[in-house]
Amino acid sequence: MNGLEVLMNKGFELGVKEGYEEGIEKGIEKGIEKGIEKGIEKGIEKGIEKGIAKGLEQGIRPGTIYLFQQGLEVKEIAKIQHVPEALIEKIIHEFEKHGSA
Repeated sequence: MNGLEVLMNKGFELGVKEGYEEGIEKGIEKGIEKGIEKGIEKGIEKGIEKGIAKGLEQGIRPGTIYLFQQGLEVKEIAKIQHVPEALIEKIIHEFEKHGSA
């Protein structure tokens, strides 16, 4: 092997090594970036879902308790309030347990 071939081989090795390292760095960087983006996106989504659920529950609570006190059944209250029976049951359970909603 002559000197030029040795230099070319060395240059190739260094180029591959640097390219590999840079690729890993960029990959990690991009992965972290995407992970953070997805995490924020998911957090906002979950926050909105919880906010809507809480708002819905707070909004229907007084009417649910009133209807329950009037003697209506869970199924009837759910139909009037246009919400799942499970939510009505939860509100009534809290009301019975704590005396207020």
